Amino acid sequence: MNNFFKKCRLASRFDIPVLKSLFEKCFSVSPDEVNFFFEKKFDSTNCLVYEVDDRVVSALHLMDTELVYGRCSEKAYYVYAASTLPDYRKRGFMSALINYSFVIAKNRGKTFSVLKPEDLKLYKFYEKLGYRKFFKESFFILNKRELFSLLKEKHHFEFTEENDFNKKTSRIYDLLKKMCAKSGGIRWSEDHINYALEYNKLCGGKAFVFEEGFLVCGLRNEHTLEISELFCLTKNTLFRLLFNLLYTFKNVKEYIFKVPVGCFKGILKEKVQYCGMIRGLKEGVKILDDGNPYIGFTL
Repeated sequence: MNNFFKKCRLASRFDIPVLKSLFEKCFSVSPDEVNFFFEKKFDSTNCLVYEVDDRVVSALHLMDTELVYGRCSEKAYYVYAASTLPDYRKRGFMSALINYSFVIAKNRGKTFSVLKPEDLKLYKFYEKLGYRKFFKESFFILNKRELFSLLKEKHHFEFTEENDFNKKTSRIYDLLKKMCAKSGGIRWSEDHINYALEYNKLCGGKAFVFEEGFLVCGLRNEHTLEISELFCLTKNTLFRLLFNLLYTFKNVKEYIFKVPVGCFKGILKEKVQYCGMIRGLKEGVKILDDGNPYIGFTL
C-alpha cells in the first residue's frame, strides 16, 4: 500500500480542469452542475488525487461534518464523488485513495469517515476497506392517487411558500439538530445546507420549509419526483408539506420517497433500508447501532 500512497496527493488549483473532466465522465451531471460544485464547494485541501504517469486518473472529495449519536458528537469526513476513469478501474487506485484519506482524516482529528454508495454493488467494495452499513432510510413509492388519499380527509390546506433562502437554511439547520438529537445521524453546517439547497435548485429541485418541518425534492423525469429530504415535528406539518408537493408538481404521477425512518409512522408501512456507511478512524471508538441514524443532504 505504501507504494500506492506515493502516487496519492492533495489536489491543487491547477488540477481543476482535469478534475472537472473526471467528474463529468464518471457521473451523470451537466457542465453547469460541475462548474457550480467547483465554484462553490471545491477545496483543494480536501481533494485527494491519484496519478499515473503524471496524469490524474482518480479523485475523491472530503467534506467536513459531524456525527451525532445519543448525547455524543464526533468530527467526521464525508467522502464525496469518489471516481476513477473507466480505463483505470479495478487496479486498486481508489482503494489507495480511500486508505490515504484515513491517514489525512486522523491527522486532522476526525473520528469517523462516512459515505453514501451510489449503488448497492459498491457496498461490498467499501466493506473491504473497513466500512460497515450504518445509516438508514425509509423507502417507498406512491402514485398520485395514493398520495392524494392521505390528504383527502385532512384539514383544508392553502399553498404557502417561504421565499427567503437564508430563512430556509436556518430553519432546516435547527430542525436537523432536533432530528439528530432524536435518532442520531449526520449534522451538517448551515453553509453546507445552503449549498445543497442551491445545488438542488440548479438541478430543478425545490424545497418547502415551515416552522416545524421541511421537504426537499427533485424531478427524475417529467412524471417522477424524488423526495430526498423530509422531517417534521407534527403530522399536520407533514400533511401541509405533501399538499404543497401536490399543488406545485401537478404533472407528476409517481413519488419516490427516500426519507428518515419514522416520517410516516402510523400513516404508512415503511420499508427500512440502509443508505450509508461508516468507518471508525481511532482505536477503541465504538459505533452504536441504536436508533435509525440518517445521512441526508449528501448531494
